Order: sequence, then structure tokens, then C-alpha cells
Amino acid sequence: MARQRKVQHSASIPLVPPSQASPRPQLSKPLVEISDDETWRFIKQSGILDSQDAALESPSVMTLRPGETAPEVLDEVTPLSDEIFNAILLIIPFSAILLLMEMYFAFYPMPLTSL
Repeated sequence: MARQRKVQHSASIPLVPPSQASPRPQLSKPLVEISDDETWRFIKQSGILDSQDAALESPSVMTLRPGETAPEVLDEVTPLSDEIFNAILLIIPFSAILLLMEMYFAFYPMPLTSL
């Protein structure tokens, strides 16, 4: 005869069908309340706003005002290591496909049809 497992009752996690469950848990009070002045002081000390301003002024992000023409886009200079990585990234898959096709045609030649 098969042994049956003992049923363990967990009182800490009540099982409730989703239709009867509360839609959202109630949010608790934060552990530390920070005033608006203190929040702005933290933001200014961290320099997060300065970094956002610098990111917006970078040449990768352009905003044109009405009546402005787009400036010429300068070619980005990539380092040699990036160029080598990009080349290898393309060479490996294409050479693998070429090798597979060469092996396919070497071992499974196409039948010659005579007229």
C-alpha cells in the first residue's frame, strides 16, 4: 500500500481564489520621510541634473527648433579594436555558412541531367 504524505497547514500564507483576493496590497508608511527641500539638496549634490544636461547637449541627440536646418552629420570615429570586433562578428558566421555549403556540395553532388 502506498504511503500518503502528511498535509501541512500553513497559517502564514492564506490561499484565496483570485476573484476574492484584494486587487492591490495596501502600501505601508515609508520608513524615512524626506522633505522636498532635502530631496532637492540631494539631487543638486549628486549632480544628476548636470549629467542629464550634458547628455542632452551631446551630438548624438539633436533637437531642431522651427526654422532651423539640420547640421551636417559628422562621421563617428571608431577605435581599431571596435572595427576588428565588428569584422570578426561578420566573418565567423559567413565563413561557417560557406564551409557548410562547400561540404554539402562536396558530399552530396547534384545529379546531372542529360537531355
